[in-house]
Amino acid sequence: MICYTCQADAGASQSERTPARMEASGVLEALAERLQMVAGDHPILLGVGLIWAVALLSAVIDSIPITVALIPVVGGLASFGIETEPLWWTLAFGAGLGGNSTIIGSSANIIVTSHSERSALPISSAGWMRVGVPMLLVTCTVASVLYAALYSLVILR
Repeated sequence: MICYTCQADAGASQSERTPARMEASGVLEALAERLQMVAGDHPILLGVGLIWAVALLSAVIDSIPITVALIPVVGGLASFGIETEPLWWTLAFGAGLGGNSTIIGSSANIIVTSHSERSALPISSAGWMRVGVPMLLVTCTVASVLYAALYSLVILR
C-alpha cells in the first residue's frame, strides 16, 4: 500500500505527521463527537474511558504523537459543554502509562532496549510485554480509581 500523503510531508517527523493526518482525515473530530455521545453525561466514565483508550493507543503508537493528536479531541469536547480541565489529566496518565507497556510506546523504551542489545541479557519485545502489559493493567486501574475518587471529591463538591 502506497501512502501518497507521505510524499507531501516527507521532511516532517513521524511525531509531526501522525496528528496532522488524523486531523485532516476528520478522525479527531469524529472521535470527539463519539466520546461526547457515549459518555458526555457521565464525566467520570468519560475520564476513565479516556485513560484506557489513550493508554491502549500509546501502547501501539509512540506516546508523544498520540498525545499531540488527542489534544484537539480533548479541547474539542468543550464545544459540547463538557468540562475539559480534569480530562487533561486523563490524557497525560493514559499516554504515560500506556507508553510503558510496549517498547514502541515510548522513545525512552526504544533507547533502553537498543542499549540492552549490547548486554548479555538483551530485552526482547516479548520480554518487555510480559512485564509491561500487566503493569499497564495495574497502573491504569489505579489511575482510574484515583480519577473517579478525586473527581467525586474535588469537581463534584
